[in-house]
Amino acid sequence: MSRKPALRHSYSSALFDLNVSVLQDSTLITMQVNSAHVTTRRLPKTTALLKLHCPTVLKTKCFNEENLPFRKEVRDTEIGHLFEHMLLDFLCKEAIAAGANEALYKGNTSWDWNVAARGSFEITISLGMEEEKLLKKALPKAIAVTETILSSGTAADRSMKTPQVTSKNSLGGHVHKPALAALVHPVKMKRPDNF
Repeated sequence: MSRKPALRHSYSSALFDLNVSVLQDSTLITMQVNSAHVTTRRLPKTTALLKLHCPTVLKTKCFNEENLPFRKEVRDTEIGHLFEHMLLDFLCKEAIAAGANEALYKGNTSWDWNVAARGSFEITISLGMEEEKLLKKALPKAIAVTETILSSGTAADRSMKTPQVTSKNSLGGHVHKPALAALVHPVKMKRPDNF
């Protein structure tokens, strides 16, 4: 039985690294936060920056232990979890901009810092190869906002720049690691009537 090749993307900065594999029916992202901030707890500008650069993410659904709406969860959540929500939100926007009447994407973020390095996250998104062009547009946007939020912990008011994401084709695979934490989120948007 042959495996379909995965489409791979990667991103690396001083603040975090991403390895992205787009498979037939899903996208797997390994994120390593290199910043001292692996949560938003000590990044008080997070909500203000989201309101400026990605306001609709604050309205996304979030399933968490405290049953908090995401607009409250962002005050103290893991960076990988925040990145997942922003990526889902940008994917919905890109799908609607491409002509869809509505868009629904689901995500799951998991981590186990007893097994993997502190700040490492595994993110699964319900987007396969057929929609990879949407990922190519949404991923740099989610990266840019994440960079801005992480930078706000060390230097205020840095301007956002669109990052460069590299891509290559290769055989893909994924081994799921047991996680101490896992969060699953659907994000759905509809095309506005006046669009």
